[in-house]
Amino acid sequence: MAKKEEKNKIIVVTILLIITLAIFILSFFYGGESNLVDEKEIEMRMFVDQFAGFNVTNKTLDFGSLVYDASSDKTLMFRNSRPYSVLAKFSSGGNISDYVILPEDLYLGVNESKNISVRTVKIPENASYGYYNGKLKVYFYKA
Repeated sequence: MAKKEEKNKIIVVTILLIITLAIFILSFFYGGESNLVDEKEIEMRMFVDQFAGFNVTNKTLDFGSLVYDASSDKTLMFRNSRPYSVLAKFSSGGNISDYVILPEDLYLGVNESKNISVRTVKIPENASYGYYNGKLKVYFYKA
């Protein structure tokens, strides 16, 4: 009996060590907030109307005035001037969120630049006329 109890203790200790090691490895690679180095917010807006129109500005992502079954696309350039690589993750808020297609996560090496597109879906016919706004949120993590 003593040998069986000792064997069970060894198995339990081994399992606990494996779980602890797995948690450590996951926290190292997916550190989440601990690796967050910067956050940016960019205003987004669009107007759903009977008439199409556009607005050019460098301070917001303004998709202009969109009619049903139309969409719009804006391009942003990101440059990493930090002395380490970064991973940019995107989210959105506000009533425009249901109409915006966010880019995939973006990896940038040191001094690397890349363009990303932020698009609207084709405006569905059940969308109400009116003003939609929100924010594009960009979180930069040390990669």
